[in-house]
Amino acid sequence: MLEVEDPEDGDETKQRRLNFYLRNGMVDTGVRSWVFGADYRILRMPMGDENVEDVYTELYRSMLPMPVYKAMVVLTGLN
Repeated sequence: MLEVEDPEDGDETKQRRLNFYLRNGMVDTGVRSWVFGADYRILRMPMGDENVEDVYTELYRSMLPMPVYKAMVVLTGLN
């Protein structure tokens, strides 16, 4: 999995970065995140069937205390 800054704000550098990953085999999961004030798209390699929410949650919960996680990490676009 990979977080890439969401280019929704029209930033050309962010769009070029996103396009680079998509051209090189990453796929957009449809999941968006807000982490410490930055908007991200969650990409992944097209293999396996891991649940994006579970993997992402486990990653951040292992790094952050629960109060910080709840205040600073938001996921959207989940099924």
